[in-house]
Amino acid sequence: MKQTLISASIVAMLSSGAIAGNIDLAIADPVIAIPPTSNVTDWSGSYCGLSYSSAGGTLSYSFGSPYDYVDETAIGGFCGNNWQRSNLVYGGELNVTGGSLGHDDINVVGELGTRIELRTRVGYALGDALVYGFLGYGRSEITWGGNAPGEYGVAGGTYGLGVDYMVTDSMFASFEVSNLELKETVTTGIVTHDINVISLRIGWKFN
Repeated sequence: MKQTLISASIVAMLSSGAIAGNIDLAIADPVIAIPPTSNVTDWSGSYCGLSYSSAGGTLSYSFGSPYDYVDETAIGGFCGNNWQRSNLVYGGELNVTGGSLGHDDINVVGELGTRIELRTRVGYALGDALVYGFLGYGRSEITWGGNAPGEYGVAGGTYGLGVDYMVTDSMFASFEVSNLELKETVTTGIVTHDINVISLRIGWKFN
């Protein structure tokens, strides 16, 4: 009888241990999956800013020798909107550069006025930087003097490359190089204004 009680006690103790082990397994801490964080800046939304640029280039006649534009600096402004999918950023922009740009043709005085560009931009976000390229349409007015005084419209294509860098949550700084090729038709042929521009820009993004 005594041996039977001891055996029963041992079985009961072993059963309690097994039950406790099962309970411990059942209440083990759950594993919580933490989503990976992204280091890509959100460039989506509208933006506006100011630019300081230096421009030069050539004035070419289909009926004569080309002339150089005298390098000039100018202040401008821009506004646009970006959309973003992962690292791909695309959008549109209106860019306006003020001032006048003169050339060294002493026989015919001429100045290229304010330049207006509509651009389509595509870029790739790398952390706080956005590397982009653009294509678009540009327009300006040239004022001629000499034997053919007057103001005439000129238009053509524009393209370029640049990089934006986010300085704060809303402010960014940019460096950009671009080309603007404007053409006009005169009675003696076609005049081409090939303008190269280097710009420093600062802008603010609005979400």
